[in-house]
Amino acid sequence: MVSSELISYIQDQMKAGYDLKTIRDYLVKRGTSSGDFDIAVDYIFAEQKKGSLKKTKHEISIVVGLFFLILVFISMMYFAIAKLDLSRELVNKDILVIQPEIQESTMAFGSGCKNIVGDEQKYGCYVTLFEKDFLCDKINDDQEKDFCYRAKDIQLLSA
Repeated sequence: MVSSELISYIQDQMKAGYDLKTIRDYLVKRGTSSGDFDIAVDYIFAEQKKGSLKKTKHEISIVVGLFFLILVFISMMYFAIAKLDLSRELVNKDILVIQPEIQESTMAFGSGCKNIVGDEQKYGCYVTLFEKDFLCDKINDDQEKDFCYRAKDIQLLSA
């Protein structure tokens, strides 16, 4: 085993910017054997390699942790979007059940049905209004009035 003073000296000289050949030549002239110098240099680089491996393992752990965090975030976003789509689908299916809850003042002119998207849902809205003796003549919008009359005809034909 080489002395810790030799190892410290070589490390200090390397930090000061000297290359290994210059340090070696200097120490050999001062009486250090080249074998001791080689052992000391091997020890220094082995220690640096150990530190480097620890650092690399730490970096890998961080990358793996970040990967899993991103994976969890993407999964949460996927399920949130899927739940939102399911909610929209349920709202569209249940629109006929919700229609009777339209306020009387809104139903007087059919405006509660005007903003509904989808012919089936809009038809269900008007059927609800027809049950309360709603008249299509009260609607101001011509397209909406036409839809109301068609819905009334379909209701009468299917009765």
